[in-house]
Amino acid sequence: MGRDGYNVKAALVGMMSGVISTDVNTAQFTDVLLGCALSGYLAPAKDGWNDKTIANYNAGEDWYRVFMASDRIIPVIYTNYKQLKNSTDDPNILAVGDIVKVAAMHRVTDTYGPIPYSQIGSNGEISVPYDSQEDVYRTMLTELSDAINTLK
Repeated sequence: MGRDGYNVKAALVGMMSGVISTDVNTAQFTDVLLGCALSGYLAPAKDGWNDKTIANYNAGEDWYRVFMASDRIIPVIYTNYKQLKNSTDDPNILAVGDIVKVAAMHRVTDTYGPIPYSQIGSNGEISVPYDSQEDVYRTMLTELSDAINTLK
């Protein structure tokens, strides 16, 4: 597990930053404009983005990349998830890691629909085939059920 569980703690904290970001811009995108329950009802006050915003359902690349192509969500989650799995074989810690992974990734699929999920990280790559949203949620529910059973 490493000295005083440092690797485990670092991996879990890194994963948690994908659920609720400490970066102001990422938090605004994920918690206000993309991933929250009111995201379709909120709009930016600034009128200088040439209608290329989430509020107009015409997002430019700099708006939609925050979940998928940036280094803020998917790569952070899966890099830290791999580190966690390599740092411990404690089933309770791994179950918490699975819960945190689902907590972050369900917002990605809620925003985009089909996403890479079941095969991501399997070969060290994040560029893998996309899963349907239905398959993503089935896999997530299985992972959550397994985690709950482990933590009982």
